[in-house]
Amino acid sequence: MSNNILSNITLADLAALANLKPFDEDLFVENLYADINKAIKNIEKTADKYYSDDEDKITNLLVLFLKGVGYNASEQTKSNGSVDITVQDREQSFTWLAEAKRGNSYNGVFEGMLQLVTRYITDEKYAGFFIYHQKLDSSGYFKNWFSYLSSGDYEKYNAISTRLDECRFHFKKNPITKAFTGNECFFDYDIVSKKGKPVKVRNFILSLHYNPADKSGRDNKSLKVGQAKLYVNEVCDKWLHEQETPKDLEKFMNCLNTAFPDLFV
Repeated sequence: MSNNILSNITLADLAALANLKPFDEDLFVENLYADINKAIKNIEKTADKYYSDDEDKITNLLVLFLKGVGYNASEQTKSNGSVDITVQDREQSFTWLAEAKRGNSYNGVFEGMLQLVTRYITDEKYAGFFIYHQKLDSSGYFKNWFSYLSSGDYEKYNAISTRLDECRFHFKKNPITKAFTGNECFFDYDIVSKKGKPVKVRNFILSLHYNPADKSGRDNKSLKVGQAKLYVNEVCDKWLHEQETPKDLEKFMNCLNTAFPDLFV
């Protein structure tokens, strides 16, 4: 009798039975992170297309990749503001949120972390944070970001001086749960949600530097414009978040002219 029953089960029946399994949040996140690592490796191999792009374009690429491998992923979804990346399971019972920032000043990047932690996260156990690094030495930058978070250097950021109690509630010193050894493009960081619950935030970095020194690179006009935009963006970011004025004003003005010639007409 049992053999007859088994012989009558179709693939659709098996699929339906599989769907009866309870949702495994940890396994879902593990698979998601594996796919994100694949996406990062693929995007880094096309850095010549994104070396000077803004956050939205790169985030769009990540979301398209995740959709392409079967995730319910979206951009700019609502959760006390517009979240850069949202991923949900098929039943929408689980939500993973992520924010992204270009890797300029650490205080500027921390603004993105503040958005994620103090604004967007509510009941999530896991979240993500992406840094798009478009200059040399992304590994060195990421090590410094690791140190910035784990040592509490963010407390020196003048702009949050009136919110230090709030920040100290959410962020703890030395809360690294998966330490960064310098060989990966990620590390995990524990924060406390506004409800007082632990949340594990995985920090990712994408190395998107592209500035070839060969003849065609040196003569490439669009590359010069892109690098000029990067320099202007970096200087302005440090000016805004660290009160660091341009060290080389002539270079800054030349890059501003190269990147935005219409301003000088």
